[in-house]
Amino acid sequence: MYCLFLKQWIMFLQVKEKRTELEKLKTMFVRRASEFLRNYFASLVDFMISDKSYFSQVFSAFCCFHTDYKDKYRVLEF
Repeated sequence: MYCLFLKQWIMFLQVKEKRTELEKLKTMFVRRASEFLRNYFASLVDFMISDKSYFSQVFSAFCCFHTDYKDKYRVLEF
């Protein structure tokens, strides 16, 4: 009886240790992923702001799209 209780107690402690280890791993993963994404998007925004040609390309593409479809799909006003 005592031996069975002792085995169950040891198993309980092992499960508890594994759960705490898993929680530590989850926390570490979330922290590192958040840090990576924060750095990635910050560098991406810095690159986009420093590269003026990127904005001019996007704006010119938008203007062409806008003028092409403005005349093609004109809504009749009464």
